[in-house]
Parts: sequence; structure tokens; C-alpha cells
Amino acid sequence: KSVAERENELSSRFKEMESQHDMIGAREEECNNREVENTKTLQAVSLREQDLDERERRLSEREKLCAEQKEKLNEEEAAVAKRSSDLDSAASDISHREDAASKQKEELVTREEACRRLEVDLAETADA
Repeated sequence: KSVAERENELSSRFKEMESQHDMIGAREEECNNREVENTKTLQAVSLREQDLDERERRLSEREKLCAEQKEKLNEEEAAVAKRSSDLDSAASDISHREDAASKQKEELVTREEACRRLEVDLAETADA
């Protein structure tokens, strides 16, 4: 082959290599851009995970507070039920005492009537 033909061949191969080099550079730049985007996405995901962790922590605290409030409410309901039972017992006791007082009053009225009749009888006996 002549020197000119070899130079043309080498020049052609050099241009082809430059073209491949440019394609490799473009792919490398594309990969770098993807890496940057992936890094941004990972950072966003990381922030979202942190946000979710914080929300989960707050939710857990709220659930604990709700459980404590529920327990306190149950205790208060038990105290109210006991107080209600105590009041029912007291009302029943008052009712029994009122019944006893009513019977005592009836007995007193009966005894007062008997005393009046006795006084009348004594007065009539004294007059006679």
C-alpha cells in the first residue's frame, strides 16, 4: 500500500476512534447526570423517611397519651359507678328511715289519741 493510502486509513481509523471517544464521553456525562439525579432522589427519600419516622414517633406518643387518658377515664367511670352505688344505698337507707319515722309518727298520733281519751276519761271520773 502506498503511504497516502495508509495515511487515509489511519486518518479514517483515528476519526472513528474520536467518534467513539465522543460517544463514550456523552455516555459518561449521561451517567454523571443520572448519578446526580439519583443522589437527589436518595436525599429526598431520606428526608421523607426522616419525616415518616418523626410522624411515627409523634403518633406513638399520641397513642400512649390516649391509652393513659383511657385508663384515667376508666378509673373515673369506676369512681362514678361506686359513688352512684353509694348514693343508691344512701337513698335506700333514707327511704327506710323515712318509713320508720312515718311509723313512729303514726304510733305517736295513736298514743296521743289514747292519752286524750284517758284524760277525758279521768276528767269524767273526777267529775263523777
